[in-house]
Amino acid sequence: MIKGLPETDPDELRAVLDTLLVISDTHWFHTRLAQELAPGVRPPNDHDLMLERWFATVGVDDVVLHLGDVIAGIDPATYNERLQELPGHIYLLPGNHDRQSSKLEQFVRRGWKLVPRFEAAYGGWRLRFTHEPISVDLMKLAPDVINVHGHIHHNPAPSPRHVNVSVEQIQYAPVRLAPLLNTRIAELGIPLAPTDRQRRSDAKFWSRR
Repeated sequence: MIKGLPETDPDELRAVLDTLLVISDTHWFHTRLAQELAPGVRPPNDHDLMLERWFATVGVDDVVLHLGDVIAGIDPATYNERLQELPGHIYLLPGNHDRQSSKLEQFVRRGWKLVPRFEAAYGGWRLRFTHEPISVDLMKLAPDVINVHGHIHHNPAPSPRHVNVSVEQIQYAPVRLAPLLNTRIAELGIPLAPTDRQRRSDAKFWSRR
C-alpha cells in the first residue's frame, strides 16, 4: 500500500520495458519553480508545451511511467478539474511533491496506478526506478545497476549509471525508455558483478521503503 491506497504490481511495467514511455517532474501549475527556484530554466509556456507534447507523443494504448512530482502549488482538490485528462495507461511512482494521501487520491481517481520503487532486468543490467537518484556511494554497492530517476531537473545525472528523465532533460515530453537504455548500455559495456559483501549491503539498502 502507498499511503493507504492500492499499489500496482510493477510486473505490469516489467512486461512492457521495450515500449515503455517515461517522464518525471512535470510540476504542472508550479509557478514558484519557474519564478524563484529555477528561474530561466524552463520555457515560459512550459505548462502548455508539456500538454501539447504529451498528446503528440502518447497514444491511448501507450504505457507511461511518471517518476513523480506531477503537480505542485495548487489545492489537490482541484487537480482533476484543472489538469485535463491525458492519453495513455499511466503509472505513478510518487515523488516528494506527490506523497500526501490527498494528492495521491486524485491521481487514483483519474485512473492512474500507483507503483513503489522497483527493479527490472534489461540488457544484462539491473534497472532501479526511483524518484530521487540513488546516491553515488550506494550505487558503488551495486555495480550492475542503472538508476532511472527524476527529481534533479536540469542538473546533470550523478554518474554514467544514472539516467535522469526529468522533463528538462527529455524535451518536455514522455520518451521511450528502451532507446535511452540501449545508448547508455552501449557506452557502459558489460556490468561488473557485485561481490558477496556488496550484495548483502545493497540488499539491506534496497529492502527499505
